[in-house]
Amino acid sequence: MATQLHSRSEAGIKNSEDLLVTIQRISKESEENMKNLGQLQKQAESIKGIVKTIQGIASQTNLLALNAAIEAARAGEYGRGFDVVAKEVRKLSVRVEQSISEVKDNVEGIVHEIGQVTEGIIRVSDNVEKTNVQINVTTDDFIEIASAAEALDDRSKQFIEII
Repeated sequence: MATQLHSRSEAGIKNSEDLLVTIQRISKESEENMKNLGQLQKQAESIKGIVKTIQGIASQTNLLALNAAIEAARAGEYGRGFDVVAKEVRKLSVRVEQSISEVKDNVEGIVHEIGQVTEGIIRVSDNVEKTNVQINVTTDDFIEIASAAEALDDRSKQFIEII
């Protein structure tokens, strides 16, 4: 019985060690995911900056188109062709503003999702760390069981010799 107890505790130690290796791999992957998410966050922030620049250009283009339309109106009959061009430029400017607004919304959605995934990975990392501690405690318990089983086996052999 002591031999079986010792054998089973040795198997428990081995299984705990294997589980610990797996948990460490998961922890490493989790760290890599955090780094990747950090890079995605930086890229999303960079895109936000580009979006602001494009919004500014579209706004200035819209203003220029409006000024061009005013100048075309002042020119009267001679500015009619220029007025058509100014209106088309203004339409393009409005379309760019609408499209860039959609891009901004999408980027903000991506940033939000990155934040949620990051929080999830942090929770997973915390649980992995807790599991790591629990596995170490379990391994220590199995080592104590193995040691007790050996001591029991030694005492039973001594008892048999006495008898």
